[in-house]
Amino acid sequence: MKFVHQALLSLVVLVVSVSGNNNGYGNYYNNNGQSASNKTYSEFSVCSDSLITVDELSITCDSPGTYYYGSGKYRNSETCQAGDKGRVHMKFYVKEIIQSTTYITVYVQGYGTVESVYVHAVEDICGVSSIYGKTGTTLCNNGFLQAGYFYLQETFYFGSQSDSYQYKFRPKVEVGFTSDPRSDHYDLGGANTQKCSGNLFFNWSTRPDVAIPEALKSFIITFGILIFCIAATSFVGWYITKRAHASAPAATKSPPLNDAFAYSAENDFRKQAMLGANKNLVDT
Repeated sequence: MKFVHQALLSLVVLVVSVSGNNNGYGNYYNNNGQSASNKTYSEFSVCSDSLITVDELSITCDSPGTYYYGSGKYRNSETCQAGDKGRVHMKFYVKEIIQSTTYITVYVQGYGTVESVYVHAVEDICGVSSIYGKTGTTLCNNGFLQAGYFYLQETFYFGSQSDSYQYKFRPKVEVGFTSDPRSDHYDLGGANTQKCSGNLFFNWSTRPDVAIPEALKSFIITFGILIFCIAATSFVGWYITKRAHASAPAATKSPPLNDAFAYSAENDFRKQAMLGANKNLVDT
């Protein structure tokens, strides 16, 4: 039984360690402990050998207007239309303190007659309120961009279209960092742009993941493993119990209770008969 308890404990630890990688809402955590967006671009070009590296980039769209339950305005979709409210999320890493003013450009491409949008157009990054760092991390000090991980969360609106086509498109987001606002190149880094000072490299793969299927997939995987472990535990317990019974010595069988009483009464009767036949024993 001690071995059974150890086996059960090992399987429980296995289940906990497997299911502990998910926070229960379909979002998996990356190596930095941050929740990775379900709609992050899986493929985008990044400026290599730069002081600023873009690690995550995503855009989602909702219908314009006030959201309320059942209105269908909160689509959280990677597909956008004219007039939509867009949300840009970006995570970037600054390798070292940049000893000059850093300018940021965030450009979202439209489609057809839906105009493109400059969310930020060559702006001093220290004045962008939608950029923040981890707790205790300062974005700028004395006007200089500090080292570390930072995040941008920005909301904007696409304009209306000038024709009757119902355009539905997946917009591309271009990001650039430069130390010279008059330059046509991003010397500090960027993503989805041909204006890098160095080379480009590609990371991640092509389209955003959809949140609901990802959550459903993680649910099936987690509870499938749990059910398998329960079944395996039950089998191990049954097998060990069977082996224990098979190796135990066979017990001597006792007669049934009624047969025992009958046997005792018959034995007493025989003793009395023997005493009656041998009177010498009685007289003695």
